[in-house]
Amino acid sequence: MKTRNTLIILLGFITYFALQLVLRGYEHTKSHPSINEAIIQKFNDYYNYDAKIDKFKNYKFNFTSDVTKLKGLALTNPGYIEGSTTNSEASKYADDWIKHGGYSADEPELQAAVRHFFDPTKTEGSRYLTNRGTYWEGVYPNPRTDAIEWALGDTYKGESNIWSFRIGKASMILALTEKDTNKRKEHLASAYRCLGETLHNTADMGCPPHTRNDSHAAPLGYSGGWILGSPDPYEELFTPAQTENYKDNIPDPGLKSYFSSCQTVRSINERLASFTNSNFFTNETINGMGVQNYIAINKDGKYSAPLLQNLEYLPESFSFVKKFPSGREIILARDQSYFRFRGYPYIDKRAANSQASELVPNIINAGLNVMRLFIPHLDIEMKKTDDISDTLEINVKHISDSEYPNPILYEGPIYFKVNNKMHDSVLIIEKGKFKGVLPFQIKNNDMISAMIIMPGFKISTEKELKIKMNPLWGVWHIKEILDDSNDPAAPKKGTVFSGTKFYQVLSNGYVKITNLDGSGLMQLKIENSGLSFTISGSNATQSYLQNGNLNSDQEKWSATTSSNYKSGTNDYYRKYTSTGSRDAITSKVQKKLDTDDFLSIFKN
Repeated sequence: MKTRNTLIILLGFITYFALQLVLRGYEHTKSHPSINEAIIQKFNDYYNYDAKIDKFKNYKFNFTSDVTKLKGLALTNPGYIEGSTTNSEASKYADDWIKHGGYSADEPELQAAVRHFFDPTKTEGSRYLTNRGTYWEGVYPNPRTDAIEWALGDTYKGESNIWSFRIGKASMILALTEKDTNKRKEHLASAYRCLGETLHNTADMGCPPHTRNDSHAAPLGYSGGWILGSPDPYEELFTPAQTENYKDNIPDPGLKSYFSSCQTVRSINERLASFTNSNFFTNETINGMGVQNYIAINKDGKYSAPLLQNLEYLPESFSFVKKFPSGREIILARDQSYFRFRGYPYIDKRAANSQASELVPNIINAGLNVMRLFIPHLDIEMKKTDDISDTLEINVKHISDSEYPNPILYEGPIYFKVNNKMHDSVLIIEKGKFKGVLPFQIKNNDMISAMIIMPGFKISTEKELKIKMNPLWGVWHIKEILDDSNDPAAPKKGTVFSGTKFYQVLSNGYVKITNLDGSGLMQLKIENSGLSFTISGSNATQSYLQNGNLNSDQEKWSATTSSNYKSGTNDYYRKYTSTGSRDAITSKVQKKLDTDDFLSIFKN
């Protein structure tokens, strides 16, 4: 008895390590990352150019070209059992994190293997793997968790997955509500790795042995797997080359329509699993009438569809084929035996390759819709509060959906384009709202758009905002040259003065002119006619008059300025040539306007 118990324990340890090659859904270090890469590429192309859906009408995706490194936790030491793997800090691009998730989802390999099955024909709560394909399986623990609930983390059995779709969405929300740049990047790294692991599940739902209760252990690979296991040909023979060869095939039109209407990732992956289960065999779950009536080798493999007798048989190639709505004729099984006799049906390399041509495009189409649901729907609205000032309102609105039902209040940087050129200034917005003056000067007729830029995607305002305001509004660097004066106390003619003023045009026909710190406030009348303006003020002892014109781009103005004043019983005047520029004056001049003293009487 003691010897027997020892052998059982030893067999358990052997199982843990042998299962590294057991049920690991394609070859996870290459095939799954290649599928995720194809999904990313198709998503970029599809939603940037082919399908401008309302959700993404103001989005631009650049997952394949973004050069922002995101620091996060990556799987750096793979292993077989819980506790044998290591996650360490790494920096990757957005698309590399998604591809990495395709790899890391299969680690640690034993636990991942038994959690990556979903049989849609079973009742809810029992769709996990129960089949034992070999005499030694069953020694290792079965978590009784199906693939979709583990990937999504949307049931109590899936909650312990720290790289689930649920955690990915939470990380995305944190990224969109985090003002600190480095923390935002860390949240995005987590979000994109979780997305990649979810896409791994999507790919598994397009792999026949993962959608049937058919353990396909292959510790010695495909050619020698029968010694200790029961390898599935499709699983073992799939390579990244098939992703490359078939990624541009058109998907099943019915599936494509269904996926595009789905509001949850669960509905996408479950539908793909149902399609795969009902249309494809695994090598040990072939049923139906061939040369004779065949019952699946797998005792748990008696599925009602497909059945051999419902397929077209091509005797010249010994193939059972089915024509799919995509128009492709797919080999589901072959039965050539020795000397061109017919025998027990099987799946070989030729059949597996044919099946990949139908499954790969459907996986990719399902995957791009998973990504569609993963990206939250945000709209940026920007408007002027009036037609005089430079005050703007910006609102970042979250449109809730089934995956993101709760409000997301964006916090972080808003970037700007002014007249179709990126501006250097950045505005930090809080709680999705801003009302005030932008961190840079705007002027009448400027065309402005606002955007959120995240690694992988950009959101812009739907239309550029054309600024309507008084063309004199804003900061002006002013230069005055004294041309003439009859005042003996005046500086000599030709003296140059300079100063910087902020002009605020009011709705009552007045303009407030202040120093940049708000001091020296004066209030004068203003009249505008196109780009021409007149600023004036008068009282019993003094009058001020300035007639000017702005240039066409409203970056500069020139004017004649005169001031008349009394001193005792004498009447005096000073006349200036004045210019204003939105660019700072760098020449050596007196840093105070001569008219400041005269205008002080008009302080409000």
